[in-house]
Amino acid sequence: LAQMAPHRQVLLGVLRAADKPISDEDMAQVIAKLREHKYSVYAPSNICTMLEKAGALERVREDGSPYGNYEPKPSIVVIDGEEYYAPTDPPTIYWQVSEAGRNILATDKPLDRLSELLENERSFKHLYKRVLTLAARDEGVTMSQLSTAVDSDPSIAEPRRFFIQHFVESLECCEALAWQGETWKITQIGREALNGLLANVDDDHAFDEQPDNGGIATETQGINW
Repeated sequence: LAQMAPHRQVLLGVLRAADKPISDEDMAQVIAKLREHKYSVYAPSNICTMLEKAGALERVREDGSPYGNYEPKPSIVVIDGEEYYAPTDPPTIYWQVSEAGRNILATDKPLDRLSELLENERSFKHLYKRVLTLAARDEGVTMSQLSTAVDSDPSIAEPRRFFIQHFVESLECCEALAWQGETWKITQIGREALNGLLANVDDDHAFDEQPDNGGIATETQGINW
């Protein structure tokens, strides 16, 4: 989870899907759905193997018994009166979340992680609120629009500290923001943050809707988000 932070939602989704034994084939479909709008170089089998290596996922048989207990035994076939050994197909691989994986799911509190992030970067709370506010629009917000709204803000531009990517990736890791194929959109966690953690944060930058300039253009003064 630490090394693959941008894929956190996918990894946790895999663990949730494996609450009961799930076949390798069905798991591949689960992962494809989880990554519908998020490209990854990792094949579904890679994801499962990495989680298995980390101790969060276990390879089992359909009844939940450890897959490692399986010992392949050849079958005997008779051809022209002669007996021959023939290989047998191994049982289908199923995946099930381990005890360590269950502990991760039980202790994963994205809103708490977001609260910690905002506390650590309290000088930029207004920017986090700005990003979430724009992403709360029905159509979401593009990366270009976010860049226009954030990158020139004096709090990060003079001197240069961050670009918009920092805020988007941080919010995504806290499950407050999700990529929907063409735009970023706020999640339920993000809405809870806007209504709670960021409710009293003022942001004196606002942008009018301007269809001729990608949806975000002129700055208006004296308006809070």
